[in-house]
Amino acid sequence: MKIDEIELYYELHGKGKPIVFSHGWLEDCSIWNSQVEHFAKNYAVIRHDHRGHGRSDKPIGDYSVQALSNDLHSLMQKLKLEKATLVGFSLGGMAAIIFALEHSENISKLVLVGATAKFPLYPLLIVSVLRCVLPYKTVARTICKRRFYKPSKKIVEDELVRAMRVDSYVAYESAN
Repeated sequence: MKIDEIELYYELHGKGKPIVFSHGWLEDCSIWNSQVEHFAKNYAVIRHDHRGHGRSDKPIGDYSVQALSNDLHSLMQKLKLEKATLVGFSLGGMAAIIFALEHSENISKLVLVGATAKFPLYPLLIVSVLRCVLPYKTVARTICKRRFYKPSKKIVEDELVRAMRVDSYVAYESAN
C-alpha cells in the first residue's frame, strides 16, 4: 500500500473485528505467524512490515518511532479500520503507544509486549558502540540471541534471517 511515497507491505487474514499486529526492531510481520493462524479464525488480522523492514520500502529518511506511528495511522485509515485491537512488540509497541496517545478513538484495546515508552539508554549505548567496531551481522546476531529468554537455535536463526532483511542504516536509524 502506498503511504506518503513509501510502499508498506501488509497482509489481511480472516474476517471480523480487526486486530493489528506491529512487529519489533530488526523484524518483519512474519514474527506474528502463530498469532495470525490462531486469530484469523475469528478476527480480521492485519500485520504489516514497518518502513525499512521486511517487504516494505527502505528509503533514506525518517525511521523515528513517530514516523512508524504515522505509517500505522495511514494504513488503518486506508483500510477503513475505525476501532481495532492494536498489538505491538518492542519497537512496534513504542509506535503503538504513540498511536494510542494521538488516535485513541481508533483503538478498542492496546496490547504491549516487551515495549517501553522510549528506548532505554543503556541498550542504545551498547548498540552505538558495537556498530562502530563490529560488522552489522555480528551486531544483529548478538541482538537476536538476547531478544528472548533462552531462545532455541531455530528461533535465533529465524530472528537473524529477519534482521538481515533490514539494511544496517535502517536498523541504526530506527534505534535512535
